[in-house]
Amino acid sequence: MPQLPSGRLVAIMPTPLDKLFKEGGHFGNIHKVLDVYRYFDVLYLVPEGEAGSQEGIPGLHADSMPVPPGMAFVPAGFKLSEWEERSGWSEADRAAFREFLAGRGAPVLREWLDAWKTKQAKLREAEAPLTRLLVAWWDAGCHPAQEEGWEASDVGTPDWDDYDLLAALGQACKLLPGRAEIAGNEKPLWMLQSYWNIVRFDLRPRLDAWLDATVGVREAAAQARENGWLEDMNPSKRDWLHVNGISVCIQLWNAYGDRLRAAIPQPYGIIELVVLSPEANRFFEAQRNREKDAGHRGQ
Repeated sequence: MPQLPSGRLVAIMPTPLDKLFKEGGHFGNIHKVLDVYRYFDVLYLVPEGEAGSQEGIPGLHADSMPVPPGMAFVPAGFKLSEWEERSGWSEADRAAFREFLAGRGAPVLREWLDAWKTKQAKLREAEAPLTRLLVAWWDAGCHPAQEEGWEASDVGTPDWDDYDLLAALGQACKLLPGRAEIAGNEKPLWMLQSYWNIVRFDLRPRLDAWLDATVGVREAAAQARENGWLEDMNPSKRDWLHVNGISVCIQLWNAYGDRLRAAIPQPYGIIELVVLSPEANRFFEAQRNREKDAGHRGQ
């Protein structure tokens, strides 16, 4: 925790990295464990009266300078990977921070980098075949997250629920018609539109004014979740919405693949999470069984 020549007190915290390590085995996080510096927060210390809640901010490293009395942490607004471009500091402050990172801060960074390498090694030896496959893709340079434009479809946490599902499919329904990426294969779009018409009937009039395609898919989902739109829905209808929504995601993903990401990156981020989730496995298993039965009948 250095004090820069300007008097600014700065700290680095691996809070996002610590959280990522705890959830690193999830397929949606594997590529993130294989990249690291953007998971260190940069914090400023300011008078307590200017700072908000300190909940979730861990204590400093044992070798760090103590926090001055009456001071508290606030986010600097950028990650350690971005500080050179986004800090706006003077050259004297920049030089002092570089010296800190190469000096007193180096043991802390090495400690976390060692933990990061250990986590990577565990992923490469994981029992789950999907985990090993995704790591192998990364090592070979062909993981989707290494492709240009991936970040546009990054929706953060790998968790999703029916609100995320609805937000993604609703925006897809609004944005996909007429897109060149799906030209010549509109059948999955028609299935999406049929599904959405039923959803819209069940949730009107709230849904009519909901989906603004300029709003992030997570933000749209949070708005509906906060208002509890699905909480009073008949359980059988909600189950239909959930199951058929997963099916529509799979059909879109199978039909359009990366073209879907190019056309609608944020909805695609949720659709991909749905398709790769354990809940989608039964759909793929059912498809394999149908193909197997058809093969037997053809013999």
